[in-house]
Amino acid sequence: MKVGHELPINATAARVMARGESFDYRPCETTVDSSLPIETRPIPADYRMNPDFVDFTGKQIGRVKVMGLAAAKSGRWVCKCRCGSYVLRRASALRGERAGSSPCDQCYLLAVSKRNEFQRRTGIERFTEEFLA
Repeated sequence: MKVGHELPINATAARVMARGESFDYRPCETTVDSSLPIETRPIPADYRMNPDFVDFTGKQIGRVKVMGLAAAKSGRWVCKCRCGSYVLRRASALRGERAGSSPCDQCYLLAVSKRNEFQRRTGIERFTEEFLA
């Protein structure tokens, strides 16, 4: 057991610990989530000449703030989530109709856990986006 996790912090944690369950976040190998800043690069001049190009740098889109173009992965934007983790997003994900609800994986999994617990307690179904605090 991890240090500091000896006592449950609330009733839900007590039930989970009583069953011997635990949750450790393990990111998918295909996604890039980092607690450290991801390196960015300047926007090339030929990108700026393209009339379809949108510069997202500095914009707040939902839970993420766009920091700049990713240096290592072409076609990706480096974004910082409200929780402090850095993620890579495509321009289409930042432009899309559901762009406002694009948190990092950790925030999304926490919202899913909150939604499932709410549904278990009340029987009322809600969208996951409602639990993104």
